[in-house]
Amino acid sequence: MLNLKKILEKNNISQRELAQAINISPSLINKYVLNKCEPPIEVLVKMANQLHVSLDYLIMEKTNIINLESLDDDTKEMIVTILDMNNIQKKQTKNFITSITNL
Repeated sequence: MLNLKKILEKNNISQRELAQAINISPSLINKYVLNKCEPPIEVLVKMANQLHVSLDYLIMEKTNIINLESLDDDTKEMIVTILDMNNIQKKQTKNFITSITNL
């Protein structure tokens, strides 16, 4: 549960609040945060749903996954547009973004 503590802090949610929301004891949440035990899959699903994150983001060490629900509509639209581009267009867009962010 490498990301649980970070997710709780980022969203300003206490361990007690999460525990109440998913009907388990706060001491169990604390054990998960401290990696003293692993939650069953049912609890993982409840936590991910309550925290609005994917299961892989909740349990994996890799932290560069973005929760799309947290993005504004313009950013979502830009991501969809980029996903629809061919490789040449993506490279040109990347070069453009790099050029304007290095000003």
